Amino acid sequence: MNKQSKFVFYLETFILTVSFILVIVVLSRVFVVSATQSVKAKHLTNVVCLSENVAEVMMSADDRNELYDLLNENSNAEDSGIITVRYDDDLKPAKDGIYVLTVSWEEEASANGSFVNSTIKAYVRNETEPVFELQTGKYLSEVLQ
Repeated sequence: MNKQSKFVFYLETFILTVSFILVIVVLSRVFVVSATQSVKAKHLTNVVCLSENVAEVMMSADDRNELYDLLNENSNAEDSGIITVRYDDDLKPAKDGIYVLTVSWEEEASANGSFVNSTIKAYVRNETEPVFELQTGKYLSEVLQ
């Protein structure tokens, strides 16, 4: 082999090696981003499910105290004006759970009963912005009470 052939061989080898390294770096970043998105999607799915369950409990409660009693399992609920409920990663009630749901109960009186507005906000761990928010309401008739 002459000198020029060796140079071309080494140059091609170098370019191929750099290309492989770039492909590996790009694919690694894609997999890391997809893993992060997968975790976020899992959390969103879980908080939507929990929020729907809490909304169903809210619809079955006749007053704020009953709502608190229905949600409070394993001492996972607190009531400080807004009911706060915690669940673990398996969606089971837990005092130190990673999913935190806040539930408001706002009653508006009317002639034949009252309408209850409820906002359910779901957080993951100690985040300040809710991951999911659900607004619901129900009518409490004085005739049925």
